[in-house]
Amino acid sequence: MVKIAIAAIVAGVVAVALFGGLDLGKWLDPDNLQGRAGTSPGLPDGYQRLRFPDAEEKKYVVVGAPWGSPCQPVVVALDDGAPSEMVKQTKKVVREARKAGLDITAATAKQVDKKVAKAGDDAVVVRVKAKDGEPATMPNGAPLAFQVKAKATPAEDPEFHHLSKVTAKVYLRTIDGDAKLLRASIRAIIASGEGLDPSADGADSGLTLRVEDAADGLSPADVAALLAMSGCAS
Repeated sequence: MVKIAIAAIVAGVVAVALFGGLDLGKWLDPDNLQGRAGTSPGLPDGYQRLRFPDAEEKKYVVVGAPWGSPCQPVVVALDDGAPSEMVKQTKKVVREARKAGLDITAATAKQVDKKVAKAGDDAVVVRVKAKDGEPATMPNGAPLAFQVKAKATPAEDPEFHHLSKVTAKVYLRTIDGDAKLLRASIRAIIASGEGLDPSADGADSGLTLRVEDAADGLSPADVAALLAMSGCAS
């Protein structure tokens, strides 16, 4: 198993920071902001699949089958600590993604088993915890809005990996009632759960790390990238 580098590694944990009014480019390792540096084969310009550090080189998630098969159902499962507003905004973002063509469902803690059973035997669960304590921080001390941790296993082609586990934390003190920031955080978590690096740099993208510039929704390019990455395009 290997841990993934999405935007910044804090205390050995994969982390992505989103908070308004700050240009994150000067705080984050440019080598990890893949969406700003190039394009993965099979994805629209400016979008990258997630990559995992290896002993000798970085391994990329398989485009079109991030979990092993094309368009596997994803259940975004909120824990018991998720407040009603977080549940509401998560369902809103998931509806947007589902309408765009992803096979994705939102579930509260009490609904998870039922939702997974309905989704199918190949469904995967992305668990999201609401944290009400002190948030983790970037190296510069800025609080994180959310963190994502992912694990992967080698694919049949040893040059690539499949996701095996994705979990996330949302820091409510950083969100501080900002519904747009909460939606941006959930949107990035969903992208990670589909194997897509949530660091696109398009002016109209809802997946950019620079939340002050992020659109409050998925752009056509975001949708195309998510569908291609998840394998739900066909």
